[in-house]
Formats: sequence, C-alpha cells, structure tokens
Amino acid sequence: RERNFRTTCDNGRCSSSSTSRRSCSTTSRESCTNPCRRRCCSPGRSTSLSADPPEANVPVGGDLSTHLLRNPSGVRLAFKVKSTNNNTYRLKPVYGFVDAVGSSSIEITRTAGPPKEDKLVIQFKEAASDAADAAAIFREGAPLGDVPLPLRAT
Repeated sequence: RERNFRTTCDNGRCSSSSTSRRSCSTTSRESCTNPCRRRCCSPGRSTSLSADPPEANVPVGGDLSTHLLRNPSGVRLAFKVKSTNNNTYRLKPVYGFVDAVGSSSIEITRTAGPPKEDKLVIQFKEAASDAADAAAIFREGAPLGDVPLPLRAT
C-alpha cells in the first residue's frame, strides 16, 4: 500500500493533500495571480511523491527500515526528511533527489530505546536537472508538498 500525496492548484490556490486532484483554474502560468503559479498553474499539471512502504515498523531494540521514494511526475524533485525524534532515528540521506519518473531509497535506522509515537515527514520541491545540492534548494521558499511517514516501534 502506498501513500500518495499530490500538490496541485485548486481554483488558483495551492494545496497539498491526498484528495485534491484538480488542476489550476487558469489556463496559463502568466494569467495566474497567486504565489503558486510557477509550481502548478498549468492545466493538468501536478507533482507527487510517494513512499513505499508507507510506514516504518522497527523493533524497540533497534533495526533498519528501507523505503523507496517514487516520483511519477515529469519533473525532478529534491527531498528533505524531517524527524520528530533525531535522538532515536538516524536518516540516510537527509537530503536527496528523485529523478523525473524515478525512485530513490532512504534508510531509517532506529537505535534501542523505549517506544514512543514518532513520525517522519518527507518534504519535496522541484529541482533543476543540473542541481547538485538538495539542501540549498530548501533554504528558499516553501516545499511543494510533503509525505508523512509514521514510525512504529514494535
């Protein structure tokens, strides 16, 4: 089961959810007057990222969980993985790229410790085909969307 989140323009406003599927109500980027126009105001354009598996189940004694980030869109994406518990979970890589219609792996390592309700959020933004520093892309502007990845210590 995959959790798939798409970012689209919803009647001229950006939204990021699993239920929003409409494209921008304008017919071109130039006629769109809202801040999201460069990201998604083209008829039918959307950007999405999914994680498989959609949640990480790791033993409380510590272990590794590998996930595949999939990008079915036609644009290259940069990603940033954020955690609610950086003391217990190690992420590799924290920043990276997923090519257009491509995939990339991330590793989540849990150190031993008591179970706690934690989560990861994978933020994503469009990236130029020649971009080399994913961290730099996140220094400016808001992400296009995010994919929540629940962490379950079993």
